[in-house]
Amino acid sequence: MAGHSKFSNIKHRKEAQDSKKSALMGQYVKLAQSAVKMGGSTDPKLNPKLAQVIESAKKSSLGVETIKKLLERMKNKEYRDIMIEVCGPANSIFLVMVDATNQVSARTEVKAAMRKHPVKVSNSPSSLHLFKQQGILFVTPDPERPNLDLEEIAIECEDEDVTKETNEDGHEVIKMRMMQLPGWC
Repeated sequence: MAGHSKFSNIKHRKEAQDSKKSALMGQYVKLAQSAVKMGGSTDPKLNPKLAQVIESAKKSSLGVETIKKLLERMKNKEYRDIMIEVCGPANSIFLVMVDATNQVSARTEVKAAMRKHPVKVSNSPSSLHLFKQQGILFVTPDPERPNLDLEEIAIECEDEDVTKETNEDGHEVIKMRMMQLPGWC
């Protein structure tokens, strides 16, 4: 008879709370991994993004020990970008970049996620020649150096076009689409 057993009710309530807490902790673990990759350090004193993730986990009243154990493990592991090609509907091609230590497990996870959709995961990225790797660089003009030669910078970056725009804050910025980072970056 449902609803009459005190301990059964506690069990169901605790299971629901634990699953929510586990999902939240999983999100913080992923954020910490991303922060370490972006910041380059597992030390929160040297990596402000990681310090922010740890502080946010504390505010959510989660145990920070799990994140600290993760950071200990990450010190010894070398993460690298793994490119996986996915062939989608209408002959569309997606390149999925995965940050992982093990290429086989990363490929398996991507395949598992893609099973729900009508796509095929390729064994090797054979369509790389169809894509260009580009970045967009926003530079705030320096008022002390008004005659900075943007064309020279654009040539160094193998830039396709340089435009002046206004960002969300109302400041003028220079937008460059580049193929490679210049030597001074």
